[in-house]
Amino acid sequence: MNRQIMMTLTLAALTAAGTATLAGAQSFSVQTIMSGLSNPRGLAFAPDGSLYVTEAGVGGFGPSFEDGAGVTVSYGETGGLSRWLNGSQTRLINNLPSVADRANGAPGGGSGGLTGITFAPNGTAYGVINFGGEFDQRGGLIAAGATKAAQLGTVVQFDFGTNSFTSVADITAYAKANNLQGPTQTGRPESNPYGLTALKGGGVAVVDAGGNFVAITNSANQVISHVKLPNYPNLTFNPNNPATGGPTYQAVPTSIVEGPDGTLYVSELGGYPFTVGGEHITMIKNGVITGRLNGFTNLMDVEYFEGNLYALQLDTNGLTGATGPGPGQLLKINPLTGVSTLLYNGLSFPGGLAIGADHAFYVTNNSVAPGFGSVIRIQEVPEPGTFALVFGMLGGAAFVLRRRK
Repeated sequence: MNRQIMMTLTLAALTAAGTATLAGAQSFSVQTIMSGLSNPRGLAFAPDGSLYVTEAGVGGFGPSFEDGAGVTVSYGETGGLSRWLNGSQTRLINNLPSVADRANGAPGGGSGGLTGITFAPNGTAYGVINFGGEFDQRGGLIAAGATKAAQLGTVVQFDFGTNSFTSVADITAYAKANNLQGPTQTGRPESNPYGLTALKGGGVAVVDAGGNFVAITNSANQVISHVKLPNYPNLTFNPNNPATGGPTYQAVPTSIVEGPDGTLYVSELGGYPFTVGGEHITMIKNGVITGRLNGFTNLMDVEYFEGNLYALQLDTNGLTGATGPGPGQLLKINPLTGVSTLLYNGLSFPGGLAIGADHAFYVTNNSVAPGFGSVIRIQEVPEPGTFALVFGMLGGAAFVLRRRK
């Protein structure tokens, strides 16, 4: 993923709590339940009902390198993992590796770090620490003394007994060994593991937004296979106008979820020129791409819940749209037809989605905001039943009649 695009987004205001109504649709109550987060991205519920939220951090003042977007980013250990339990917010794990731009002397822009978390059926928690660089650049950070930089681009396993983490699968090394590092704006290869999901049969599936592939691990945390996502034709391409981009654009996968039949659904941010409606949800089964749902814009997350897909659009105008950033959106999608319904509008650069046992939607908002990120809870407000509505109307009419006597 192009970190520079994420870095230059202008953050919009969000009402912390209230009720929103979409035309001809449901009403939703919105509440901020966590705040003060540093670049919050993926989130997931543990078996005990607690909510875990990743924080990519703000980088630091350690060794630097030029990322795939041509931006100089610096290393620090400012990432973390926070938990929301019984109405209380706690930073459980600190000092996770993070890289970020430090333009104007203040680190935090375009952050890369812990971006995804998932829980296996047995309760084991896995995360992914993204990178946005190439394998050899990671080695340069390690050689410069940033020992935890070895965990950039890897899947980690959490131990909540000791609040510690251990790398268990090196996705960036796999990308290097299998020639999967994707081309970038600067012409250098890049690996950027970004989202993951625990598989029902064991292991995890990880999306690499830089290499544009899905990696599959087994229960022993070995990467055993991958599926490469192809480029798409750029319908706006004009060879006489460099601003239209190249003849094709990359998929840039951002998240993945497994359906009940084993189908993997992959959300895609898409690459330049970020055409409105040009992104997809790709379906994979048994290592083969089986289809795509089309017509989306800059997808950041996808979840499967009770027969439907739910997805987050980071921006509705396209990241390079002439009118500037539009609101982020929560969509409900029929996985068979691809027909989508807008559930909630007005999010501010959402980064991750989880659905609770209470059927509420939990979203990381302001996901590219150092220290200003939050988690909001969006829940449908039940409409009154017909009997209650009629009874209320009759009661109101009786009151008016009494007042007229």
